Amino acid sequence: MSHILKEGALKSAYNDSNEKNQCDLKNKINKLMKSCDVKYQIGSTRLNEILNDKIDNVRLHEGLALATIFDTFLSDFIEDNVLALGSFEVKLIKFDSGIEFDEQLLEQEINSRERICTYATFPSYPYYQFADPNGTPTEQAFYKINEERFRQIKNGNIRTFEYFTLDSYLNFLFSPVSRMSKENKVNALERMLKIFDKNITPHKLYFFSSS
Repeated sequence: MSHILKEGALKSAYNDSNEKNQCDLKNKINKLMKSCDVKYQIGSTRLNEILNDKIDNVRLHEGLALATIFDTFLSDFIEDNVLALGSFEVKLIKFDSGIEFDEQLLEQEINSRERICTYATFPSYPYYQFADPNGTPTEQAFYKINEERFRQIKNGNIRTFEYFTLDSYLNFLFSPVSRMSKENKVNALERMLKIFDKNITPHKLYFFSSS
């Protein structure tokens, strides 16, 4: 990756990370390399030179390993004019709980100030409070995150574009078997009306046929 790295990007990522010891970082890199069956081990001198921008020929597997450990993307280290040639990356994230997943969604929505969602069920969770605010600690956490997502959307901090199937909407209205009570349904619709009032907010709501 010679001459394509942003100056100081790796050093900045290192300083922002929880990795404060280069020896420990080197061991993590080498352990990751070994776990992926990459027959390469980085040395202390080379790692120090990479983190301090003393060399510009960072190898692809070194960059990928550092991006993984720093919990970022390889593209964050690459010059914008090089990325303009074309880039596509996928990052897999494992969540230990539904709460962690919702927290990640909220963070992404706030950072991007936008959400584009397609659903096979109606409505989505920001409009349907399924958790008890006075329930278990887990239910209270779900309730708090859900309310925060709704507040961010309602206040216009997050612009939302939502797509639902017609079947899901009809089932919501008329199905005799439902996870929601009549009171829950009315409350969800009232919350959605607050969001998708075209005279107040820029949000968009769409329905489509899945057939």
